Amino acid sequence: MESSQHADRRQGLRVRAETAARLVRHGHPRACRLVDLSATGARLRTEHMDLPIVHPVELPTEHGEPLRVSARVVWRLGADCGVKFCGSDAERLDVAELVDAMLRRARA
Repeated sequence: MESSQHADRRQGLRVRAETAARLVRHGHPRACRLVDLSATGARLRTEHMDLPIVHPVELPTEHGEPLRVSARVVWRLGADCGVKFCGSDAERLDVAELVDAMLRRARA
């Protein structure tokens, strides 16, 4: 269960993802689970808690090519961590479009 402290920081609509994603550390991708996603950040589940504060995250897309976006760890709780996207405006727009596509699929 998530504490209200984390929930209070959320900005924007979140979509439940429950899909594979990857964290990139020193150029090496590591598997993780994308629990949920918003245009501003994500909740990830990973065994690799030795992450630097800022690192790339690769998010799955419907086109097969992952979307790579810079993210900053803002909280950790057990195997979960919350990240805030801190990449370029273009990266954040790509994430917003991905969230929109996931919401459309969920409603279909």
